Amino acid sequence: MKKELKSKLRNCLETILEFEDALGRFNCDFDLKLNSEMDYIKDFLSKLDDIELEDSELIRIEESTSRFLLEIKDLVQQKIKPKRDIQ
Repeated sequence: MKKELKSKLRNCLETILEFEDALGRFNCDFDLKLNSEMDYIKDFLSKLDDIELEDSELIRIEESTSRFLLEIKDLVQQKIKPKRDIQ
């Protein structure tokens, strides 16, 4: 895999992993599935040197990462939305 592609892929995966602890604190209904997916990403990262990737695949992964980040943003905003005092 080209060094640049590998670097971009690593960046995408590490970005997703940065949210692991924060998502766990939300006690989401999908905790078990999320833990499984995060473990898969960690395992994948450990094998990154052995993986071949095409430009088109990286584009798909980058787009998926962007969608994930948008969904996380919505989740975080819902969970920390300030409650208004009713007077």
